[in-house]
Amino acid sequence: MNRLKIIILFFLTCSRIVPALSQTGIGQWRSHLPYSKAIKVTEGDNKIYCAISEGLFYYDKTSNSISKLTKVEGLSDVGISSINYSAENNVLVVAYSNSNIDLITGNRIYNIPDIKNKTIMGNRTINQISFRGTDACLSCGFGIVVLNLARMEIKDTYIIGAGGSEINVFGTACNGNYIFAAAENGIYKANLNSNLVDFHAWQRIEDIPDFDKKYNAITAYNGKIYVNYSSETFNNDAIYQFDNDSWSIFKPERKLQNISLKSCNGKLVVVSNWNNDVYDSNGNNLAHVTVSDHRDAIYDKDNILWVADYDKGLVKCDNSGQWESVSPNGPKSANAMSVSCFNHTIFVAGGGRNSDWNNIWNKGEIFTFKDENWKSKYINSLSDIIRIIVNPQNSKEWYAASWGYGLLQFNEDSLVTIFNQTNSTLQNAFPDNSPYVRIGGLAYDSRNNLWMTNSHAANCISVKLANGKWQSFPYKKLTNADFFGDILITNNDIKWVLMPNKGLFVFDNNNTLDNTQDDRTKRLDVINEAGETVNSVYSFAEDLDGAIWLGTNKGILVYYNPNKVFDENDFSAQRILIPRNDGTNNADALLSTETVNTIAVDGGNRKWIGTDRSGAYLVSSNGLKEICHFTAENSPLLSNRVLSIAVDGNSGEVFFGTDKGIVSYRATATKAGETFKDVYVFPNPVKGDYQGDIIVTGLIADTNVKITDISGNLVYETKSVGGQAVWHGKNLHGQRVHTGVYLVFCASSDGTQTCVTKILFIR
Repeated sequence: MNRLKIIILFFLTCSRIVPALSQTGIGQWRSHLPYSKAIKVTEGDNKIYCAISEGLFYYDKTSNSISKLTKVEGLSDVGISSINYSAENNVLVVAYSNSNIDLITGNRIYNIPDIKNKTIMGNRTINQISFRGTDACLSCGFGIVVLNLARMEIKDTYIIGAGGSEINVFGTACNGNYIFAAAENGIYKANLNSNLVDFHAWQRIEDIPDFDKKYNAITAYNGKIYVNYSSETFNNDAIYQFDNDSWSIFKPERKLQNISLKSCNGKLVVVSNWNNDVYDSNGNNLAHVTVSDHRDAIYDKDNILWVADYDKGLVKCDNSGQWESVSPNGPKSANAMSVSCFNHTIFVAGGGRNSDWNNIWNKGEIFTFKDENWKSKYINSLSDIIRIIVNPQNSKEWYAASWGYGLLQFNEDSLVTIFNQTNSTLQNAFPDNSPYVRIGGLAYDSRNNLWMTNSHAANCISVKLANGKWQSFPYKKLTNADFFGDILITNNDIKWVLMPNKGLFVFDNNNTLDNTQDDRTKRLDVINEAGETVNSVYSFAEDLDGAIWLGTNKGILVYYNPNKVFDENDFSAQRILIPRNDGTNNADALLSTETVNTIAVDGGNRKWIGTDRSGAYLVSSNGLKEICHFTAENSPLLSNRVLSIAVDGNSGEVFFGTDKGIVSYRATATKAGETFKDVYVFPNPVKGDYQGDIIVTGLIADTNVKITDISGNLVYETKSVGGQAVWHGKNLHGQRVHTGVYLVFCASSDGTQTCVTKILFIR
């Protein structure tokens, strides 16, 4: 038996089988996008490419597989407005509403930000992409831009309106020696041999009905130009065809709202709000499909109609009218006001409020992510679900707070009860039954009572007791406030309530809910140690040391002794002052110029901070060290406006809810255990082609970890972040370790608990 076999045998007899970790490696990102919200579709290289606003995916017709292309995979932006594939140049052109452009060829993505970076007032959206040889014609909100695909550079810009004015161009098409443009105020035509940069070369066509009105779609098909007149009257559009001599109406019986015209594989594809129709050169209808909310369609060489549908995603239709959705799994929308994690499940509330704390009337959206699968629930009878919480003693029971429709109780996926002014102590903002039972926050106390805030109510705090009974408290007169947001219940059952622009309200029932005489209450102006009042508090969190961290419009403030809130008249919060280390004694307050929308505490007591305009930060437990700063520019973060952050304490994965959707990042910290009974290493064994980090998890907080070879020589040492330590697989000299068994010695910070496990390297 050779040495390697002996090592493997030793390893197998001394190790146990360990569970698999998250599919995402340490330091890796993944996207969670609404792939059912399809807006554009195109075909190329035996693939069907489908765009949503936040990214792309494609269906490979050879392997019948689906792949994603998002910022995680290298796209430069979000807000896709159009895509098209040039078969002649083997390139997929991706255009964004801010005029940014990506060219995808093979496995490479080339970004062309020239138009985006140019100072352009008004509409910058790229509406449509057409091709002529090696040129791509981009129809934009201000005119036409020509992109040379061979050189990957901007070639020309055509400003075609009268007197050289900018107009919104929805599409272009070439026929013979002429180029036609469909615009907001008619159809324009120019000779391809003229100087197209000169606006005089472009003439508006006037021998067509409604010549000065909006034409939103255009294509060249079978030697003719087809355009769609976008009527101001609903379902009254008209398609006109030009045979190089005169205009005539195409299919006058069509009284619909048409969205797209395309020439595909010798067929004319017409997409309307209700139907998708495919016509041959004689005007015969070859396919008529109704799905849901059509946005675009193509007809491939195999006579299959592919529809980009805003409800079903990418839809594959055969000529009989049968269809199936072919899209990746994801939440049904990009709305993510609140993201939270309970019992290994991510919950997303898709409602919202505007800056004045009034409704935005998003339909009742709830998304859950469990076992690598997203499920979406729509409750069309109500709006603006803003918070979700799970019963800590019954994981099947969970609640959702609506900003207007009260409290929703669920059993697993089923809505059980809606609590409002008719069946609970919750109160309506108005004396009638209009939908204004506004719940701003939810939290459980140590006795499993569910507390909530109730805006525009005299009894602004209600509690649903563990026994099912309800009780409310007339605290509004103490607060001088109408709106109440989140509620935070600390480890000692003190309740903290956020009041927009009016600071905080803190109360303690002394565990005697029936006796309000012994309640302690305090309306709290938030004052920092410099005496400045900062009452615009947007978020708060209790850390693992019991400190209360506040997110304000002037950065971070901390109450290090929150238990003294009722005892001190000059109770104040502290700024975190970070020394400049420039030879002076000057320091800067942490994020003092930022509005902090959300704070989450990970297993290492580090703070994840989401801001309104500068992305997300990870800072050390004391806030003095910036560990990470993710922005839309330097990472796959979808937007610099981060609304909510949730940390999965078991895997260390951090979920970012932004105003443009959800992405997640696998961080190093996990929730710490109390003993070493669940310690394991992943991957194990470590094979020769593995280049990622090795994870030691299931640890106690601040575990001292030492790794040695089988002879006891020290190879690496570190300290866990929460319940997890990470090793890069290299020794103290930065060299990759050799084949063999390595021992992992773990000891608690006080040395009272220890354990030893093993890692096998196979090089």
